[in-house]
Amino acid sequence: MNILNWIKSYHPGPVCKAVVLFVVLIGLALVFWVLSLEHNTRNTSLFWVNVILILAAIACLLAAAPVIMDAEYLLDIENAGSNEWLDKWDTKLEHILGLKDDEGYHLYVLCGEEDLHFDYEEYLEYNREKKSELCMLRLVNDPALKDEDKKRLALYLNDHTIGCVSEAALRVLLDRHGDEREYYRLMLDIGVINDSNLEAVLNMMGDRHAQMKAYLMEHCVTAKPDYFDELML
Repeated sequence: MNILNWIKSYHPGPVCKAVVLFVVLIGLALVFWVLSLEHNTRNTSLFWVNVILILAAIACLLAAAPVIMDAEYLLDIENAGSNEWLDKWDTKLEHILGLKDDEGYHLYVLCGEEDLHFDYEEYLEYNREKKSELCMLRLVNDPALKDEDKKRLALYLNDHTIGCVSEAALRVLLDRHGDEREYYRLMLDIGVINDSNLEAVLNMMGDRHAQMKAYLMEHCVTAKPDYFDELML
């Protein structure tokens, strides 16, 4: 409890608090994992590996709340990871996805902001990339994610790929997660990248991310027709 009190009173900012919480929780989980290895308890070791993965996922969602979602009320360290907290996180994401892409642009213009220099189209793409980033983040870090939410997030990403009005999902993938295999695996699984658009995706990659290009060429198949059906079962 003293550690939690220290984290809550730590003044550098919400992201720092989330990072500190992540380090503390992962450290504790690693200690228990090592202890389980020493006692040759395989099932216990696997349990703590899963705990570490879940804690890492929660830490990612926690850090995104104030930074990407502008939702500092979700920086609730004591309840982060609970079903109630995850429901609040998902509700906030649903709200963000429901906003028009030009939401707030008139205020942006009226206030004469000078630090971003967005024109109208750039503003639309900024918000589409933000939504795509959050969809990917939640699908990759999916504790307690409901099937209907998985389907909605996957559909959003499929609406922002090659051949769509916006290719925001692919830009986010390449620019922010360029060498993170789990994100490429996600995009293959949900059909954002498939054999019909693979060549165009590889062209977008240019001479970047050589290992991920090889991964795509090896694993890319036509989007599974039953992916969304499986979510409905």
